[in-house]
Amino acid sequence: MASEMSLSDNFKTTFTRIGQDIATATKDECSALLSPGQHFCTGGNTPAGDKLAQWNWCFKKQAAKQATRNAFTMLRLVSSEICKGEAYKYLEDDKLWKEILPQYMRKYADTCQLPPPNEEKKQKEVKDEL
Repeated sequence: MASEMSLSDNFKTTFTRIGQDIATATKDECSALLSPGQHFCTGGNTPAGDKLAQWNWCFKKQAAKQATRNAFTMLRLVSSEICKGEAYKYLEDDKLWKEILPQYMRKYADTCQLPPPNEEKKQKEVKDEL
């Protein structure tokens, strides 16, 4: 998106750093939500078992912390570059919100693989025996 918006190298570098800080904080703070070998797709549909929802909440919390820590830097960059000309038009365009971002989400969702039905049945049988 930064390329499409013709943002400066300083802007890209700063936002990349903030994104990396969010990723690191998320990994450090949220990784305990999954047991070794467990995948988000196998978390279950109960509030206690919905690992994807728990991770999403944890990610948002880490993103908010990093945004707060970098608020002045982000405000300066956003007010100076994003609100000007073509960059703002790109953010305003429905294509970004209705096509481009959903496409990124679909691409990510395609990586989510559920275990074969037999595996779920075996896991349930083992739990039932306990």
